[in-house]
Amino acid sequence: MFTAKPNASNAWKGIVENAWNLREGVRTEVGNGKRTLFWYHNWATAQPLSSNELQLGDENEDQMVWSGSSHGNFSLKSAIAIIRKEAENERDSFWDFVWQRNLPQRINFFLWLAAHERLMTNANRFARGLALSAACTICDSTEETTLHLLRDCSLARSVWRSLVPHPEQAMFFARPLRN
Repeated sequence: MFTAKPNASNAWKGIVENAWNLREGVRTEVGNGKRTLFWYHNWATAQPLSSNELQLGDENEDQMVWSGSSHGNFSLKSAIAIIRKEAENERDSFWDFVWQRNLPQRINFFLWLAAHERLMTNANRFARGLALSAACTICDSTEETTLHLLRDCSLARSVWRSLVPHPEQAMFFARPLRN
């Protein structure tokens, strides 16, 4: 969805890192239905579709509302609550997934390092004064972070494209690594 430049502020990096979670908080209230994309917009409520009465008329425009608050307006407090809830769910489900598998300890350790941005990527090595550059040595086009190394590098992308079904690739490459 978005990427943060290596020299971006911590605030912007935080926004970019959590953009996916924040996107989940946006919901479409269907008015006339002209701007709502059935398959892509979050427009359905928690009730069964049969109980929702969609009255499509020309008078009301579709509008985006914030589902994190009762009045539909965005607030930083509600956004932080959504991010915290997602982080707790991700942390629990991610570690449940990892530890409930009978994986070799070195794989569990690798996953822990990756999840905590502790892999010795060029970006981490450069930050510690152990490398001359933070750039990826394979594609030489961007900073080699954990996400870049495992998913976004041209070599990693070619591997993932052969493994992830084509209809799911756009979502796969847009989501955070842990998802």
